[in-house]
Amino acid sequence: MEEYFGIILDINLTTRRIQKIKLSQEDIKLFMGGRGLAMKILYDRIKPGINPFSEENPLILMAGTFSGLPVPSSSRTCVVTKSPHTSPVKSEYEHASTVTYSNMGGFFGPEVRFAGYEGIVITGKAHFPVYIKIVDEKVEIVDAGKFWGMKTDKFDKEFKKEINDNDFQSCYIGPAGEKMVSYACILNTASKAAGRGGTGAIMGSKNLKAIAVKGTGMPNVKKPQEFMKLIGDARIFFKDRTQTKWWRDYGTAGALKPSSDGGS
Repeated sequence: MEEYFGIILDINLTTRRIQKIKLSQEDIKLFMGGRGLAMKILYDRIKPGINPFSEENPLILMAGTFSGLPVPSSSRTCVVTKSPHTSPVKSEYEHASTVTYSNMGGFFGPEVRFAGYEGIVITGKAHFPVYIKIVDEKVEIVDAGKFWGMKTDKFDKEFKKEINDNDFQSCYIGPAGEKMVSYACILNTASKAAGRGGTGAIMGSKNLKAIAVKGTGMPNVKKPQEFMKLIGDARIFFKDRTQTKWWRDYGTAGALKPSSDGGS
């Protein structure tokens, strides 16, 4: 990669502080992007025994290394945080909930990279419902009171009217996330979800309804012809694999039978 942005957007909703933090080259080389980089950031920031709903628990949305490039299976966003769903409630071990990561498809992750970031780290809690609007270097925290309580299907339509620009990609929560239901999801454009570990509940605990992002940049590669040749080879490889045909035909449901056959 010739142009690896290496910038994290760091937002504290309590103080409304917005920072752009440059990653170290060592961390980029060791952890690359996506889950690896998000886990490293979480490890550096989280305190032992912290309550998942604490303002200090980071909600991290990270694009992968190849997000924004035409690499097969790379259009993903990894959401990392401390999970509210694995806490042994009303137990002396209530503090011992685990870290979770959840992966969602769609175009949110690539758009984050087009805007010039590897990912977004959110801490704090807004004093009222808000959404975050990102257009390249311009970042705003906007009142979302009129959207609070909306179910996701209605919100998706109303939010598109609010933004009034089809180039934006967004992710958001519904009433379950707002009420901090421990298994609530984060949705991306109505059909994709970060469905593991209660990431939507963490988003709701921060009074954050949605994140909308639009970028005009593009990650570059150092040797584009060689890169595109490798991509072509990868596409042929994946196309002819039985496993990938399951995903194309059935999505996540394609894993049900092999999982069942394996005893899951």
